[in-house]
Parts: sequence; structure tokens; C-alpha cells
Amino acid sequence: MPDEIRRIDYYYASIPDKPGEGARVLSSLRDSGINLIGVSAFPHGARRSQLDLVPEDSAALAKAAKTAGLKLSAKKSGFRETIARAQSPTCSASWLRQRSTSRQSSSSAPARAVLAAWCG
Repeated sequence: MPDEIRRIDYYYASIPDKPGEGARVLSSLRDSGINLIGVSAFPHGARRSQLDLVPEDSAALAKAAKTAGLKLSAKKSGFRETIARAQSPTCSASWLRQRSTSRQSSSSAPARAVLAAWCG
């Protein structure tokens, strides 16, 4: 049984599919004080990745993204089912930074399982 189900807003951005880019974006958002309650990324098109961002505060994310030069999609809506503790944006940025400096492909293991193992 889920602990909680709630409606959420989310956005996506298309970023270069190269080592360190996800860590750069998440670190920039973290440094701007953005709290993300969810992050997902996957390859999308030629040498691009889609980064899905679920912010705690949509207006703050939009402002921080504009300052960082990150083009966000229009607001999307969905539902969030909480079963386990949420991961911190610091942990996500640290995990992406570690992955970008390793020789592993981002698709070499299911990212959700690896992130859960990395963050505990």
C-alpha cells in the first residue's frame, strides 16, 4: 500500500547526452535552493537526454532554470505514489557526478536500482 498519493507538476528539459551534464544541471538547481521530489533521465534522440524534474515548488524551479539557461517544457501533471523515503537532490547530484566520471554507460544498469543503492 502506498503511504501517500498526490497530484504533482513536472517539467522536462532536453540536455546533451554527455558525461557530467545531468550532474551539472542538478548541482545548479541544488545551489539555487531547489528541492526536487523526483528526477528521471533517459536517452532521447541523437546525442540528447530527457531530464524529467518534479519540483516541490514549480515557480522556484522556473526561476532557477531561467537563471541557469535551462529551457523547461510546459508544465505537465501526474500523480506521485510514495512508498519509501524520498532521495535528496544532493544524493542525486552526487550519484550522477560519480557515474559521469566512471567508464560505465548510463544505460548499463537500471538507474532507479543503482540510485537506490547509492543513496541508501
